Order: sequence, then structure tokens, then C-alpha cells
Amino acid sequence: MKHCFIDVETTGLIPSKHSIIQIGIIIGDKEHSFCMQPFDGAQIEEQALIVNGITMETLKDWPTYENARRRFMSILDANVDKFDKYDKMFFTAYNAPFDEGFVRKLVGTYFGSYFWWPAIDVAVLAAMHLKKQRRTMRDFKLTTVYEKIVEKPLEHAHDALADIRATKEIFDICTGGKDA
Repeated sequence: MKHCFIDVETTGLIPSKHSIIQIGIIIGDKEHSFCMQPFDGAQIEEQALIVNGITMETLKDWPTYENARRRFMSILDANVDKFDKYDKMFFTAYNAPFDEGFVRKLVGTYFGSYFWWPAIDVAVLAAMHLKKQRRTMRDFKLTTVYEKIVEKPLEHAHDALADIRATKEIFDICTGGKDA
């Protein structure tokens, strides 16, 4: 089974209005991470910039959305034959519906040519793993869950590559590494 572990950092919470600005990907033993400018017309929430530790000036120096999109599509094309309906990857993420919405916008019409439905939500796997401890936890954010399951703090949270590495580590622990 092929998994495409994905984490995105964005300019807000709504895929139709906000944009991906960083994406982290793990497919097999290969990792990819890159930043991008928001798509033309995207709204940029000040709080999103603060959470991600970037400025408007920083965004201007990054590759365009379209160039980053082409790079992302080449990664997908290197791992899936989009014309073979049996050759797909599991879209795997922490709080998968959030990331999936933004990646669907990035990929466009052919999202289903690359990914099986439904996505695998690592937060759900973690909830099953931690169900007896859940009531004692302050929240269920990636950083909190990582600390509880992996038993160490998550460094560089809100960096897409750091977050997706943490997500994969949680996934491997929750599944016993049998499904990676």
C-alpha cells in the first residue's frame, strides 16, 4: 500500500478563500517540502502568518503558486500512474479533511486519479489509541498528541515537514508500523 503523508500550512482555514503556502510530503522513504506564494486573490489572515512565523515580505520571495503546483504534480506523477485506476496512494494526514481540501484545490479535477477515497485521518487513529487517556488531555492538537504518544515534545511545529514527520511517527505507532 502506498501512502502519501501530507501536511499543509495555509493563509487561513477555507480552501476556496485561502491558500497553501507550505507543503510537506512523505511518500515511501522520500521527503519533500517547499514553500509557495499564495494563489492570486487568496486572502491572507494575519493570524496565519503569525502561526507560521512568516511575513508578507517572505511570501514574495517564494516560488509562485503555479510553479509549486507543477512541482507537486511531478511528485505525484513520479509515484502514481494516473491512468491506472488501481495505482493510487492513500492520502494520509493529521486532521485529513483540512489538508485534503487544500490539496484538492491544488491538484484540481484529477485528485481522484492519485488518491484513494476516503483519506486516512491520523487524528482518528490517535483517538482510538488514546481513548482511555483522552479525557485527561488539554486538547487534541498534533503537538499534544505527539507528546502523549511519542513521549517527547514536537519541535518546529507548524513547519509542514516537521508536522508530517510527526504525523507519520504517530501513524506508525498507532498501526504498529504494519500499514506504512
